[in-house]
Amino acid sequence: MLTVDSPGDGPAHGTIAYSWSQNPVIATYGVWLPGFMYMAGLCTMVLRNPLLGPRVFNLGLSMLTIAPFYVMVRKLYGSLQALLSTIALVALPLRIGLGASSLTEASFIFYVVAGLLCLMLSVEDDRVSISALIAAMVFLVLAEMTRYELWPLLPLIICYVYARSRNLWVTASALIALAIFPISWTIGNYQNLGAFFPGIDIAAHPLEGGNSVTIAKAIAIDVRFAGRLIGWPLAVGAIAGLIGESYRAFYRKIATPIVSDRGAYVILVVTVWSMLFAGTLTRGAAMYTRYTLLSFTLALPLAAVAYIDVCGRYRHRIALGIIGIAASLAFAYRAIYPLRATLTPIYITRRQPTDIIAIVRWLRTSQYRNDAIVSTKLDWDSTYLPLYAPDFSSRFFVISVWAPEEGTRGFVKSRRPALLITARADGEQIARLDHALGRAVEPMMHDPVFRSGYMEVYDITNLTAHQ
Repeated sequence: MLTVDSPGDGPAHGTIAYSWSQNPVIATYGVWLPGFMYMAGLCTMVLRNPLLGPRVFNLGLSMLTIAPFYVMVRKLYGSLQALLSTIALVALPLRIGLGASSLTEASFIFYVVAGLLCLMLSVEDDRVSISALIAAMVFLVLAEMTRYELWPLLPLIICYVYARSRNLWVTASALIALAIFPISWTIGNYQNLGAFFPGIDIAAHPLEGGNSVTIAKAIAIDVRFAGRLIGWPLAVGAIAGLIGESYRAFYRKIATPIVSDRGAYVILVVTVWSMLFAGTLTRGAAMYTRYTLLSFTLALPLAAVAYIDVCGRYRHRIALGIIGIAASLAFAYRAIYPLRATLTPIYITRRQPTDIIAIVRWLRTSQYRNDAIVSTKLDWDSTYLPLYAPDFSSRFFVISVWAPEEGTRGFVKSRRPALLITARADGEQIARLDHALGRAVEPMMHDPVFRSGYMEVYDITNLTAHQ
């Protein structure tokens, strides 16, 4: 209750979930996947508050992740490793922050962990458990509908099902279940947007904030992430655990299955870490900390394995392990306290959008309360306005590099906004509005109808009335 999303994607996801809750439809294409919109939208239907609905949804799933994570690690490595890695996950600041945000990572992690656990349960015996396999498919389909990170992992999942079950029908059923959404979404994107993978293309080549970097620079960025978000003891322990588990996987006993669960987990972790590194290579500075949550979550059991291998014989090994976890995460907690900045490593902040709140209060009693509004980026503080004024969500548009010129022109033509919310520093977005209007806006910017902080509100009715 004391925090809000950092400006940008979090508030935007909240607004989209709210808009969907007001008019539920089946999405067949788009840059952002629809899974979070559906599930957070359902929660928003109940709470009727776009500021809280998606965040409460994430909070619930983030807490629910703990139980399947513990069970999964216990089945893989044992009770001591499961206890320590789960303690680390419970205290992980990035999980806590994203779990109180409107971003997609927290729910995605729950779907992945629950899906992997059910997948293991479905093939752990000689006879495949159909109920566990169906549950696994449900969770994994929700995951692939929420974030693209699961898409490259689908071949590994199918190979694991076949290697452990040796059943072509079961494998084919899993393949069909997991392939339906990616194929239909890809076809829908091509038919409507002219590209098969627009979301992945934008993720690989962000429109602002990042560019490709050298291998050395990418390594430096990822190393900094590890030290900043989980601390050096856990990061080094995870690498040591990966090396040890890789050795065990290659030098297994002949009597063990061709693909053991522990061996499959090593392959999964290597793949996810490779995806993280590839993303850093292509995005550079736009590789944000939240993209590391899956990689660091999967790393925690390996760190616990390495610790137990070294210290398992000591009497007070659990207490020492907890002290080590606390020491490691102290680096991360030091970086986020006390959440006064707008942009924080865990994507929630105690800094309230006071200027936007003041504008919303003014709008409620102004003559413009029923009009459409166009806004410049305002350091992405503009994304808060529909959350504090949900009735504006369908008649509010933010001009930015992410909004194509035809989209800006279409909004201006169809809705004829009466107000412009902007700041003197947003000259680039003003120029985009000029192109959409076919006229210069700046000569009209001399007498704002309202001002709060650095934000100014202008009446642009004369510019948009004849569009």
